Amino acid sequence: MKVKIDSPIGLRQYSKRLGAIEPVFGNITVNKGMNKFKLRGQEKVNAQWKMYCPFII
Repeated sequence: MKVKIDSPIGLRQYSKRLGAIEPVFGNITVNKGMNKFKLRGQEKVNAQWKMYCPFII
């Protein structure tokens, strides 16, 4: 995996991730205070996730 990330193509793709994905999860973690799911079970976790980010899904 390290070889793939260190290649020129891998570096380009990984740099895009920082601008596209990281801010979304950073916002959910820091601003909304969601560090972990409070409920158990797939249906309950899906419902909780949809409450935190209703427009993503």
